[in-house]
Amino acid sequence: MLQLNEHQVREVSRLERDSFAELCHRIGSDPIEHEQLVLANAKMNLRELISVHGRPEIAKVHLE
Repeated sequence: MLQLNEHQVREVSRLERDSFAELCHRIGSDPIEHEQLVLANAKMNLRELISVHGRPEIAKVHLE
């Protein structure tokens, strides 16, 4: 199994942060507000997915 070394993990993390910052800059969005919006949408979608499968109590307990 292949694994990244510590330097590679730091570099990937830096690239992710820089890419997100560039995306926010291009769309004219504040990075913190955009991150909160994306997280809220992901939670909403996950709640919907869980409830469709007949287990809405899981979404309520784990996503609030």
